[in-house]
This record gives sequence, structure tokens and C-alpha cells, in this order.
Amino acid sequence: MRKESIPNRNIEIDALRSFAILYIVGFWHLHPYYSRFTSLLTYCVLGLFLYISGLLLSTQYRYDKLGNIFHYYKRRFFRIYPLFFISLTVFLLMGIIDRDTYFKSAFLTNMLIPKHLMTLWFITMLGIFYLIVPLFLYNYSCWKTILLMCLCWAGLVIIHSLTGCIDLRLPMYLVPFVLGIMTARSSAIIINSAMRSRYLQGLCGAVFLVALWQYSVGHEVTQLIVVDMAIVSSIPLFISLSGLLTKWLPSQLLEFISYASFVMYLSHKILFALSGKLYHSLNFLTQVFYYGCFVLPATIVLSYFIQLVYDKLITVRRDLDVPQLRGAK
Repeated sequence: MRKESIPNRNIEIDALRSFAILYIVGFWHLHPYYSRFTSLLTYCVLGLFLYISGLLLSTQYRYDKLGNIFHYYKRRFFRIYPLFFISLTVFLLMGIIDRDTYFKSAFLTNMLIPKHLMTLWFITMLGIFYLIVPLFLYNYSCWKTILLMCLCWAGLVIIHSLTGCIDLRLPMYLVPFVLGIMTARSSAIIINSAMRSRYLQGLCGAVFLVALWQYSVGHEVTQLIVVDMAIVSSIPLFISLSGLLTKWLPSQLLEFISYASFVMYLSHKILFALSGKLYHSLNFLTQVFYYGCFVLPATIVLSYFIQLVYDKLITVRRDLDVPQLRGAK
């Protein structure tokens, strides 16, 4: 596996990540307004996270030989698992989850059984997708990727239908994740300019409206297809939005929020719960002001510095490992 260097940070990726994390943390998990539209939009925003993950992994890595895949797993493990495990443990200590959920989630099996895990289910699903990335990227070809995605999607749905195992969000979010992989391999440009076509955006808008019309109607497998239609059709629309965000907002702010996004997702339930014990008002507007103007900004800043410290720690560890590897040779 050869790591491809990315000379400059992509501000549009930062914009997409910033929008997605603020929607999930600042709206959906803070003061949600449940409706058919917001529920479907939430699926699409989470799908956007997976699309970005697949896109960046496919951009950064090339698999030259099977023996180097271990190096990829090692890097992904240290990138997400320790912070996830810490958050999961705090969830247990705070009584948010029980011990059974804790142990099954620690081994990333909660999506396979399935076992309900509040919020952090998304990270366990991401971990499962990271495990199967080499299947898609080794000796990459577009048709192999499409075929493998269809086989995995159908296999997961069939297992769920026959046994009740497998959380259907696994096949649902596999689609945008693999789409991100394919996007990165289809062009040297991270976000393909074809995605900005007005004709494509118009078509995607129409498909999204059809999906919205059919949402919450019919069999669960039918709904799975409807939601996947909505997620895929929303991606070019989100990409168009990213162009506007980069014009309206300072790039430093977008980079800051984007960099903090992973820890924000892991920690916001914990920080919101602690903030609720620190201050609580029966007045709804006061609560919105308290969380929106104080708790949310504090969560962003704290998450940024936690991520910064953690990155320095794993960088030091990696540097300490290098002489040992050289000595072994």
C-alpha cells in the first residue's frame, strides 16, 4: 500500500464536513424537529459523511501488494478506535448504555446482531466499512467495485430477511461509501466538476422529491431502496452547497470545524448531558440560547484541541516505531 500525498487541504471537503457535523450535532441531536423531510435529510447527511470517508480513503491509498494491507489496518485502528473506545466507556459509566451493549459494541458486532447503540453506532459501522475497504481498492476496477457492492448489499439484506440479524443501515450506508471510492478513482479532482452540472442537479432534485414522496411507505426493503435513492441524489446537491459555503464562510473556520468533527461526534452526547446537569431551564428559548451560543461552540473548541493532542500523540508513537522497524531490517 502506498500512501498518496495530498499537497493542500481541500476546503470544499472541509465545508461538507462542517455542514454535516453541525446539522447532526447542532440540530438533529440538540433540538430535533421530526418530520418526513428532516428524517430523510438526516439519512442523507449521514450518507454524506460516508461518501467523504470513502472518497478520502480511495484518494489517499493505493494497494500494491497484499502484505501491506496490514499497515492500512494499523493506521485506521489508531485513527479511530482508541477515541471511540474512550467515548464508549464513558457512555457506560454515565449509564447511557448497558454492559451487554458495551461489550458487543467494543468488538464492532452491534450492527451485525443487531444491538441498539445510541449515536456511536455510526462509528462501529464506519469501522466495519474500513475493514472491507481493501476488497474494493485492491486491483481496483469500476465494474468490480459495482459488482462487489451489489453482492454485499443483497447479501446483507437477505441475511436480515432470513435471520433478523444485520442492521439494515449497513447496506443502506454502504452505497454512499462505495460511491465515494468510485468518485475518487474516476478523476484526479477530488470533487468532480461533472457533479456541478445544473442538469444533473435538477435530475437529482427530482429524484430526491420522488424519494421524499415514497418515504415511510411500503416494505422495509422498499424503504431501504428509497432512502438510498435519496442519499445518492443528495450528494451533487451537497457538493453545490459546499461551493456556496466556501464563498460565504472563512476557510479557517471551515477547517477548524472539519478538523474537530470526529471528536465532536464522539463527545457531544457526553458534553450535552454534562451541560444539562450544569444548567437547565424550563424555558425552551433559554435552552436554545444556552446550547446554541455556549455549549455547542465550547464543544467545537474542546473537540478541536482533543483531536490536536491525540494526533500529536499518535504521531510521536509512529516516529518512535520507525527506528525499531529499521533496526529489525
